[in-house]
Amino acid sequence: MELETSERPGIVRRRLVICVDGVDYKPTHSGNTKQTSVYRIYSSIKHGQVIDGPSKSDVQQIPLYYPGLGDAHDIVSKDFLQIGSLGQSHQDQIRNIYEKCCELSDGDEVAFFAFSKGAFVVRAVAGLLHHIGVLRSAGTAEFARDYKKVLKHSGPKLERASTICSGSLSLSATRSVSSLSSASTSDFRPAPKILFLGAFDTVKAVNDDSFDISFHDSIHNFRHAVAIHENRKALSPETLFPETFYKTDLSKEGRSFVQALFIGTHEDMGGSSPTKAGLSLYSLQWMVLEAINCGMHFEHLDAAPTKDHKLPVPLSVVFPQALVNGKPPARMTFTTANGIHAIMQDLRTIHNAPNLQSEYGIKLGSRPASLRLKKERTLFDSNGYLCGYCDHAPQGTIIHPSVYLLLDEHINIALDTKEAQLQRLLEDWRERMLGTENGHVNFGFWSDSNADDDVDPGAIRVLVCGNTGVGKSTLINKTFGVEVTQSSNRSRGIHDVKQEITFDGRPDLIVHDSGGFEAGADTEFLAIEEFLKEKSTAEEVRDRLHVIWFCVEINSARTLQTATEKLYQAVSTYAHEVPIVVVATKKDDLLDIEWMSKKKELKKMKLPHDDDVCEAYAEEKLQERLDDIRHEMESVPGGRLDAIVAVSQEDEDSIAFLSKTTSHTFDLDKVRLLYIRAQVTRIDLKVDLALCEVMRRYRPLVKTATGVSFTPIGATTHRKTAAAKVCKAILNCFGLPSLSSETAIATMKQNVWDHLGFDVLMAVAEGLNVLGATGTGFAGGIPAFLVTGAISVPLVVPSTCRLFLTMSADLILVLILSFKLVALQNRQPQEKDFQQASRAFQLKGYSAHVQQDIKDLIPRTSLRASYKYDKVRIGLESTVDRYKERLMEGEQLPIETKVRRGIEEDEEDVIAIHQAQGQLAELDGAIPPAELPAGKESITIELPVHEKPAELMGDAPPRHVVELPGHIKLPDPQGGVPQGRLAELPG
Repeated sequence: MELETSERPGIVRRRLVICVDGVDYKPTHSGNTKQTSVYRIYSSIKHGQVIDGPSKSDVQQIPLYYPGLGDAHDIVSKDFLQIGSLGQSHQDQIRNIYEKCCELSDGDEVAFFAFSKGAFVVRAVAGLLHHIGVLRSAGTAEFARDYKKVLKHSGPKLERASTICSGSLSLSATRSVSSLSSASTSDFRPAPKILFLGAFDTVKAVNDDSFDISFHDSIHNFRHAVAIHENRKALSPETLFPETFYKTDLSKEGRSFVQALFIGTHEDMGGSSPTKAGLSLYSLQWMVLEAINCGMHFEHLDAAPTKDHKLPVPLSVVFPQALVNGKPPARMTFTTANGIHAIMQDLRTIHNAPNLQSEYGIKLGSRPASLRLKKERTLFDSNGYLCGYCDHAPQGTIIHPSVYLLLDEHINIALDTKEAQLQRLLEDWRERMLGTENGHVNFGFWSDSNADDDVDPGAIRVLVCGNTGVGKSTLINKTFGVEVTQSSNRSRGIHDVKQEITFDGRPDLIVHDSGGFEAGADTEFLAIEEFLKEKSTAEEVRDRLHVIWFCVEINSARTLQTATEKLYQAVSTYAHEVPIVVVATKKDDLLDIEWMSKKKELKKMKLPHDDDVCEAYAEEKLQERLDDIRHEMESVPGGRLDAIVAVSQEDEDSIAFLSKTTSHTFDLDKVRLLYIRAQVTRIDLKVDLALCEVMRRYRPLVKTATGVSFTPIGATTHRKTAAAKVCKAILNCFGLPSLSSETAIATMKQNVWDHLGFDVLMAVAEGLNVLGATGTGFAGGIPAFLVTGAISVPLVVPSTCRLFLTMSADLILVLILSFKLVALQNRQPQEKDFQQASRAFQLKGYSAHVQQDIKDLIPRTSLRASYKYDKVRIGLESTVDRYKERLMEGEQLPIETKVRRGIEEDEEDVIAIHQAQGQLAELDGAIPPAELPAGKESITIELPVHEKPAELMGDAPPRHVVELPGHIKLPDPQGGVPQGRLAELPG
C-alpha cells in the first residue's frame, strides 16, 4: 500500500514498523502453525493511533511484514548456507523496503524487527537512510533508475554523508551528491527517524560489502540478539563492537545499544527451529520489552493462549498469565555491573505444561554434521573478556539472565555448553551480568526451585531396529555392559517388538527388538506401528520409547531395501518425537577394503607404500559412505534423522562415540539422565552429569542454610538432609542399581568420611540459636534470636557448603575409581567394587587432598566465598578433574598425617568463636565483652541427643556439650593461655 507524505503541520506522525523474517513463514499455509519470532512481533504491534510516551503526541503505527526468502526448513539447506546464493533476491528486498521508507517524511519514524538475513536487509536499509536520506521519486517509475544511479556512484562502500543544504532545508544525514552526474539536491529529502532496530542473529545476505550495516548516528536504539551455540561458518553473526563505546556514553545523547547473548543456535533466535521453540521465547521476550521501553506499542500482552494451543495469541506464550501456586509468574529486573537493566519473566510454566511441552520445550537446535563447516563464534577474547562489553557506561554486549537460568535449570543445556567449552567463561561473568542482592550475587527467581529427588527415575527404553546379523546384540552388550542372548523361540525374521528384554540386576535398561524384515510381512509392520503408537501416547516418561537405534550394514550397496525403507518410514511417522540414530555397523570391514584398495593403487602406480596415505583415503571413503546413507534416509518422506554414527565391534572408541552422540539427542533432562546412567562406555558423561546435579542443588542449599541459621537445630538437620540427597542424586547419575544409597553412604562413612563427623562451629552456632530462642532481647529492643542468628550465619553457611562439596567430590571420585576397577570386564560396578574403591581412595591419600581443596575454595568463616556460585562451580570441577586423571593412572598421593582436626584448625575455631562473642558484646553495650550475659553463671547447653547435631550420619558420640561463655574466659587468639574448657573436641 502507498503511504501519504506528512510534511504539512498538524498531520499525525506516522511510525512504519517493518518486520522482515529470515524464513518464508506464511500463516495461511496448511499446517504451518509454528509462528516465527518476527511474525509474533508483527502480529502484536498495535495497529493504529497510539500516544507517544515522552511527547504525549499522537502516533500512527503501521506494521508491515515481509516473509524471508526461503522456506522455514531451508535455513539449514545448502542454498541458504551459501552466502550470495539468494543475493540478488535480497538486493531486491533491500530496494523495495528502502522505497517504502522513502514514502515517509522527516517528521515520521521507522522501526525495524528482523531475523537472520532479514536482519541484514533492514540494517542495510538503515544504512541507506543514514547515508543517502530518501529519494523523492519513491512510488514512481523513476525510483528504480534513481536508486540504481545512487548506488552506482556511491563507491565500493557507503560512507558517512556530508551535510548538504537546499534552501532552508538541512540534510545532515544525506550523502553528498556532488559526484553524481545527474542527481541534484532536489532528488533527496531528509530521512525519517530510525526509532528502533531489533535484530535476531544477523547473518550476511550478499557477497559484497556495498551496504553499511553498522550502528551509525541515525539509529536511536539498537538491539541485537546473538546465539551462543551456533558454530556453522556460513552462519557467522554480523556482530557489532563499536570502538566509540569506549569514548562516549550513548545515554547522554538519548541513544542506546545493547547486544545480548542467548542460549541456542541460529534457528533458536528466530523461532524457526524444526523441533522445539522454547529457547526462542527468551530472545523474543527481551526484544519486546526493550522495544516497549523505547516507545513501541504492543497489544495482547496479557491474553491467555487459545484452547487448542495450535495458534496461540502471538505473545501469550512469551508473557504467560497463568497463576503458579496462586501467584502470577515471577518477573525480575537484573542490573549488570555497567548499569544495563534486563527484565525477565518466568517462562518455566510454558516449557513444562503438558499441552505445550512438545512445541515449547527446551532443546538446542540440531546442526546436521554433513553441513558443518565449523567456525566457533568469538564471544570472548583470549583473556576471557566478553567481547563488546563496555565497563564505563550502560551500553554494549551483555549475557542475558536467561543464559544462567537455563544453565542452572536444564542439565541438557549445561552439558552441551560445557562441551562447547563455554561454561566456565559464562560463569566468570555471572555476577557482573546478574548483579548483586544483599551484597551477594543475585541467584534469580529460579533459586527457589527444588531439584527432583525421585529415587527411582526408571529405565531407559531403547528400540533396536535392523536385519538379523547386523550386530544389534553386540551393540547392546558393548554400550550397556550386559549380555544379550538370542531367544530360542525366535525364528529368523520373526520377533515380538512388544516384548521387553530385561537383564538381571539391571532395572535401569529395557530393550525392544524390531527384528529383521527380510520377509517383509505386513503383520509385522502392523505390530511395529501399533507398538509405536502405544508408546508415543504414554503419559509417564518412563513408559515411553526414549530412543531408536536404526542399524544398517555400512557395506550394503543400497541401505534402504524395500522392507527396511518401510520400517524406517514407520518409525519416523509414528514416533516423530523419539530421537532416531542411524548406526552403520561393521565400519572396520569398509576401512579394510578401502585401505587395501589404496595400497593396490599405489603399487600399480609404482609409488612407495604409505600407511598414512592409505588410512586417510579409507577415512575419506568412510565419510562419503556416511553421507550417502544420510541422503538415502533423508529421502524417505517424513523421515527423521537425528544422527548417524559408524561403529565396529572391536572399536571401543566408536561405541563410546555412539554413546556420546545418543546422549545429545534427548529433549528431556530426565531421559538424558536415564541413558547416561545406564551406559558404561563414557564415564565422563556420568561425571559431567553428576557435577551438574551437585551445582543445581548447591544454589538452594546456600539459600536454605542462610535461613535455618536462625533456628535451633535447623542448620544441623538441613546439613544432614542435603548431604544425603546429593549422595543419592550422584548415585543416580552413575547408575549402580545394585548399590543402594544407604549402603554407599555407610561405606563412604566407614572408609572416607570418618573424620568429617563433628564441626565445633556448627555446635557453637546451634548453641547460640538455642540461647536466642530462650532469651528475651538485647539492648535497643532487638530480639535475641535475630542477634544470635546473625552471628550464626557466617558460621553455618560456610560449614554446610564445605561438607556438601567435600562429600560430593569424594563420592564422584570413588565412583570413577569403581568403574575403573571393572573397565576390562565391561560391566557396572557392584557393591564389593565400590567398597574396594572407597578403601583405595582413602589409602592412596586422595580424601585428605580433596578436603583441603574444598577448604581452600571456601574458607571456614568466609560467607562471601559460599555465595560465589561461579567460583564454587569452577573450583569443584577443577578438583574432580585434577584427581580423576591421577586416579585413572593409579597414582599414589602424599598421605596427610593429620587426618582429624588438629591444633591449627582448633586455633581457627577459637578465633571464630572469639569474634562471635565480640559481635554479641557490640550489639549490647551494657554487656561486658567477656561475659554473655553479665551476672550469670556459665551456660551449659546440651543439644538434644535424638538430633545428633555433631554427627554426619550416626556414629558420632551421643552428645557434645558446648559451654557458651559466661564468666569463663576464652583463649586469647593472639597466643594467650586458654582458661576454662571451650568445647569437647573429638579424639
